[in-house]
Amino acid sequence: MAADISAARSSSFWPGLEALALTLAYDAACLGNGRPPVDRLGRITQPVLVATGGRPDPHLEGLAPGFFDDAAAITAALPNAVRRIIDGETHIADPQSFATVLEQFFTSSRDFRQPSL
Repeated sequence: MAADISAARSSSFWPGLEALALTLAYDAACLGNGRPPVDRLGRITQPVLVATGGRPDPHLEGLAPGFFDDAAAITAALPNAVRRIIDGETHIADPQSFATVLEQFFTSSRDFRQPSL
C-alpha cells in the first residue's frame, strides 16, 4: 500500500484531493505500512459494514488495481463484519445505491451476509 500512496501523491488528482481534504497528507502518513491493524480491529465488537465499489474509478488513475482489496482483510479481522461490494459503483457510490446497502445493513442481521448486490 505504501507504493500505492506514493503513486497517488505523484498522480494528477492528488492536488485536487489535498485542496478538498487538507489532512490528506497526514492521513496518508498515518497509514504507516498500509496494512490493516488487524489486532486493533479484532477488538471491535459492534456490527460493521465494510463497503467498496465494484469497479475502478477513472479519476484515480494513479492507484494500482485492487487498491481496496484490503477490505477483505479488514472484514476478516472484525468479529462482526459484513463485506459488500457494490457492483457498478466506484469508491464514490451513487447515493441511492449506497442507501439501499445501508438500509439492508441496519434492518437485518445475519440475512445481510451475502457476497454482493
